[in-house]
Amino acid sequence: MSYEKQAWSKYDALKPEEENIENGAVVTDSRMNHMENGISDSSSTVENHVANKLNPHSVTKTQVGLGNVDNIEQAAKSDFDAHVSNTSNPHEVTKSQIGLDKVVNVEQASKSNFDSHVSNYNNPHAVTASQTGAYTKGEVESKLLLKAVDSEVVHKENNENISGSKTFTGQTKVGNLEVTGNIKLTGMIGEWTNIPLVAGYTAGDGQTPQVRKVRTAEGLIRIDYRGAIGATSGNLPIAQVTVGTIPTDFLPLGTVLMQGSDNTGRGGRVACLTSGEMRILAPNTSAYVYLNSTFYYQ
Repeated sequence: MSYEKQAWSKYDALKPEEENIENGAVVTDSRMNHMENGISDSSSTVENHVANKLNPHSVTKTQVGLGNVDNIEQAAKSDFDAHVSNTSNPHEVTKSQIGLDKVVNVEQASKSNFDSHVSNYNNPHAVTASQTGAYTKGEVESKLLLKAVDSEVVHKENNENISGSKTFTGQTKVGNLEVTGNIKLTGMIGEWTNIPLVAGYTAGDGQTPQVRKVRTAEGLIRIDYRGAIGATSGNLPIAQVTVGTIPTDFLPLGTVLMQGSDNTGRGGRVACLTSGEMRILAPNTSAYVYLNSTFYYQ
């Protein structure tokens, strides 16, 4: 039972003793016993509370910072240590789980085995000649049997007589050539190549301006021109103008001036520059200038 507080008042000498007792102005045995009992009850209450191990304040796990802990049995330290020291795959981990599902459970070559194989130059894989596209030993020997007879070949040095027809492909260089019979030159005339014209100019009289390379019997390189050049609209200007670009293979060694006729029968000048420019100076009222029969040597 909780302690009931007593009310006390000041002693009044003018009042009878009984009234002072009733008003709580006199210490009586009953009031003293009441206080003693209250003290005893309070002491018992505190002691009982202190001895109470049944969570008298209803403390929760969240209040002590363990809200996420489940009320389950924990492993013993010895059990945990035994699990940690278990190296027999206690979790049954598979090779797929560690990214080795493609690996076959076979014995691997040692580093020394690999190094020994790498340094083996005695054809450890038994590679054959046919596998590399080479001749076999027998094929090489048969080819050697077909080797040329020294007396039947042309040598690089000394004087020799060669009979029969001979065909040489590619470029053949001759220091000095003496011909006692007839000589026939082939492949001496190149193909005609179109001359690119600049904006404002076009082929005149339906003749495309072209250039080609000719090797003369004397061994000179002649650059031939043909066709005609006119303006896309109206007559050619009287002033010297750039009308086209000479392809690189046909450039002159220096500036070349050539004479060409125009559509009126008068002459027109054609200039070929080392830069590749082709210029024309046409007479008055010329519709186009012909390049036919114009040439120079490289």
